[in-house]
Amino acid sequence: MPRAKKNASVVAAPVQRRRRTTDPDARIAMVEKQIERLETLNASRRELIAKTEEKLNQRKEALRKSEAMLEAARAKRERIIEYKERSAMSKAEKAALRAEEKAKVSALMDALKKKGITLDDIIQELDKDGD
Repeated sequence: MPRAKKNASVVAAPVQRRRRTTDPDARIAMVEKQIERLETLNASRRELIAKTEEKLNQRKEALRKSEAMLEAARAKRERIIEYKERSAMSKAEKAALRAEEKAKVSALMDALKKKGITLDDIIQELDKDGD
C-alpha cells in the first residue's frame, strides 16, 4: 500500500528559467553594457591603487625620516654617555686618553708622509666630495 503524501494540497512553484536571447543585437547590447561596467570598475580600481601607492610612498618617506631621527637620537645618547664617562675620569686617565689620541694622529701623519700625501691634498679631496 503506497504511503499517503503529507500536505498534498501545496504544490511547488515551477522554477522560472531565464529566457534565452537569440537576437545577436540584444546579446551585443548586453555585452557592451558589461564592458562599460567593467571599464568603470577598472578605472575606479586604478584610481584607488594610485591613491594607495601615494599614501604608501608618504609613509615610506615618514619612516625614513623617523629612522634618521632615531639614529641621531642614539648618536646623541652615545655622545652624552661618553661625556659623562669622561667627566668621571681622573686627570691621569684623561691625560692618558689624550696621549693615545695624539699617538694615533702622529701615526696617521707618518703614514701620509710615507705615501707623499699632504693635509692640503686631503682637504682638497674632501671638498671635492662634499660638492
